[in-house]
Amino acid sequence: MEAVIEALLSRYETSADDTETSQGEVWHQKFRAKLYKKAHDYWQRTGNRERLAMTDDQLDEQFWLIDHEGIPHLKSDQDSVDLPPDPLEAIDGFFADSDLTDMSTSVPETKATYYRKKYERPD
Repeated sequence: MEAVIEALLSRYETSADDTETSQGEVWHQKFRAKLYKKAHDYWQRTGNRERLAMTDDQLDEQFWLIDHEGIPHLKSDQDSVDLPPDPLEAIDGFFADSDLTDMSTSVPETKATYYRKKYERPD
């Protein structure tokens, strides 16, 4: 998941000189601020003072994700957290044994075939 986010961020970054902040960097900072606020709110509710005291710079280095239950985790938690299966991996597994490699072209073709059969049309 982290790789996907990083890929999206790099895609939207624009070139800027050293004195300007690119749009991608601004978006990244806003995204991280919201993420860290959620983490801090959770740690405040649960009384985890050690993690609550972490600065944004420390979180930049150590933060991993907020799981499906809303619990924030650091990279040090990676070996002890069981995450549910990723639905994108399930889709990838579905096509693994198939000749279909590009859903963007195969889905419209499949729909066209379905409706040709349904309405008994040769086209």
